[in-house]
Amino acid sequence: MSQDGAAKAPRDRVQDTRGFVARALIVIGLTTLTVLLLLGAWRVQSVVFLLFLGILLAVFWRGLARPLARSTPLPMTWAVGVVIVSLTVLVGLLGWFFAPPLVTQLQLLAAAVPEALEELERTLTTTPLGRALRREMPDMTDQETVMDLLLPRLTDFAGQFVVQLFGTFAATAGVVTNLVFLFFTALFFALHPDFYRGGVVALFPKARRARLDEVLRAAGETLWFWLLGRFVAMVAVGLMVTLGLWALDMPLALLLGFLAFLLDFIPYVGPFAASVPALLLAFTVGPWTFVWVALLYTAVQQIESYLVTPVVQQRAVELPPILTLIAIFGFGGLFGLWGLLVSTPLMAVLLVFVRKLYLEDVLGDAPGEDATPPRRPILVRRRNA
Repeated sequence: MSQDGAAKAPRDRVQDTRGFVARALIVIGLTTLTVLLLLGAWRVQSVVFLLFLGILLAVFWRGLARPLARSTPLPMTWAVGVVIVSLTVLVGLLGWFFAPPLVTQLQLLAAAVPEALEELERTLTTTPLGRALRREMPDMTDQETVMDLLLPRLTDFAGQFVVQLFGTFAATAGVVTNLVFLFFTALFFALHPDFYRGGVVALFPKARRARLDEVLRAAGETLWFWLLGRFVAMVAVGLMVTLGLWALDMPLALLLGFLAFLLDFIPYVGPFAASVPALLLAFTVGPWTFVWVALLYTAVQQIESYLVTPVVQQRAVELPPILTLIAIFGFGGLFGLWGLLVSTPLMAVLLVFVRKLYLEDVLGDAPGEDATPPRRPILVRRRNA
């Protein structure tokens, strides 16, 4: 080996070592920054989730405004304004007509739930099956009652579901402040989405900006179709429950149907939580009423699962049930009710990122495609021949 080659070898090793150290420091720095960002997001998780809810609301507004802007001379910003004003007037009118009976029925429901639990306690103490169940209940003393044991569990799981929902929403600085923050966040995103999307894209290398912009647009379309499908399913469930309870001559049918409409936003967990107060109330009316109400809620869920949802998902986003359950219990376990609220739309967005950035960009494949490429070259050769 010549002297020049012998001199270059140590310099090459030094440069390789410096390059490795530089890359290692970059990786460590990015990892540290990611951890700090995640810790910061964890500390202000309510703000992060409110921001995501604002994006959802903005996507909903723009989705409704898009056909208006296409069919009229109105620009998109004006179309969004028309949609917001129209929805505000519609919600105000619905509140004007339905808020008083809903509030009255809510008060009646709050008074009926303890009565239903007492009726359940009497049943458990007077029937053979109830006495057998009572003997199996753990840690029951003579001073305790069945209601003492069941009430905390029912309250924790379903009885106070809506109260906890609004309590969580109001935990940071009050419900009014959060509503104002949510409204203006959604308004800014809805009026100028390109500005904020461009700000996110600008944080990445120029070579990846066009692709990232495409992925963010696809995520927005996914959120719109998910919201559309979820809203149609919620309306269908609310109407079916209200009309079914009215046909069964159940009290508080309007409130219970409205509760089913709201809680159906959270798949699986929401419908079950909505059925608990209806079943408790039906228990006070009579055993056959309880059976018919249980059958009604079961039938509504079957119709939603096998008829409404498949029809809607022809254009909307189809999330596999296992991923939906993982999202609900995963985000719900980590973040509580905030996680439950955003679990399924957030999972839909994550699926877009996985499909676009990993399956297509990294693996060079798209889901559902065959491993063997189509035989287009053969057709081209035949056509050229």
